[in-house]
Amino acid sequence: MITSKISLVFLTIVILAKLTCGQQRISDIKCKEYESLTQIPFYVSSHPSFPVNKVATDGCKHKSVPLVIGGTNANINEFPHQALLGFEVGNKIEWSCGGSIVSPNFILTAAHCIIHPKNVTVSLVKVGMLQRLEDKFTVTYDVAKVFQHQEFNKRTINNDIGLIRLTRNIEFSDKIYPICLPSKQDEDSDVIVTGFGRTAQYHAQSDNLLKVGLELFPFDECQKLYRKKRLNESTMICYGHRTEKKDACQVRLVVQLRF
Repeated sequence: MITSKISLVFLTIVILAKLTCGQQRISDIKCKEYESLTQIPFYVSSHPSFPVNKVATDGCKHKSVPLVIGGTNANINEFPHQALLGFEVGNKIEWSCGGSIVSPNFILTAAHCIIHPKNVTVSLVKVGMLQRLEDKFTVTYDVAKVFQHQEFNKRTINNDIGLIRLTRNIEFSDKIYPICLPSKQDEDSDVIVTGFGRTAQYHAQSDNLLKVGLELFPFDECQKLYRKKRLNESTMICYGHRTEKKDACQVRLVVQLRF
């Protein structure tokens, strides 16, 4: 039975169903394009004259191992779309928000992540990292322009979607490539949330990329728990966990949701 102590995650849905190219959604076309980056090479013979063949994975799906409920460190190459946003605050860089690679020069993030609480706009993006501060595989890119949803509401956090355009294209590899956005939502699916958030309300921000599994909650259950806030089912989805305290709250970093 759900109690008021359970924390739930509310995330804005990016509706891509109307973005089509002929009879195919653009998201499907791009996933197919990036699929080659997820192919795994293997040798069919030890003879040097034989070519290397590749086995295609299932689309661009992440190479995730089963999750431990409550949150664990992510593995190498598990979330190659993960991005981290940097802000020039005074004479130092603060890495304090996340995003997902969606194309060679665009990062999808939350609108509230575009502007730092100290009124500083995001200026850098890191990709290819498992650690927030130090990682040998990290590549950093400068920001060319940012876009907040025109109807983003700071008070209600409605329409919390933003885009970041980079000054140059990201060099894709097996460690860095775009996320595949779902063409449709599986109503019965669990999800994976990733980010460099706090592991508890008053704990320091994690230096390691974390992952956690959450389950879909019926919308009417969410509304009962948040009676004072009117929820919009057409723009929100609700995920959480019925037995443990785990979610993406108390963290300024936007988290990545994977179906």
